[in-house]
Amino acid sequence: MTKYGLNSKQTLVTLLISLSLSTSPELISLYNQGKITISSFNLEKPLTEEVEIFIVQINGISCEGCANRIKTQFDSKPFVVDSKVYFNNQSAIVSVIPGNYKPVDIETWVKMVDFKYEPKVIQHYIENKH
Repeated sequence: MTKYGLNSKQTLVTLLISLSLSTSPELISLYNQGKITISSFNLEKPLTEEVEIFIVQINGISCEGCANRIKTQFDSKPFVVDSKVYFNNQSAIVSVIPGNYKPVDIETWVKMVDFKYEPKVIQHYIENKH
């Protein structure tokens, strides 16, 4: 390892930590947008033919960490099939099993993360998956 300037385990560990921290904002962004997932198959989420979609404008999202906290809140709720939170345009798309939630429920979940967020469901509809 000394040939490439990695002459100690401490240097190697420091390099690996630096690389992981430098890529973490991009990875968090991809996760928040649903482009990568921690688990590709979740048995707790039932399969359904229809989903109810809530499009939410969320003023006050100031970083990818904020978006991640909101996504975690959505994903923790029963009957939520999928969620995507976008830091760049301060919005979210929440897909749920139809008939379980109203727009005010979705807005309340965002407020539960932090009262600085100003959520507003701007569109709400039911969609067939086919």
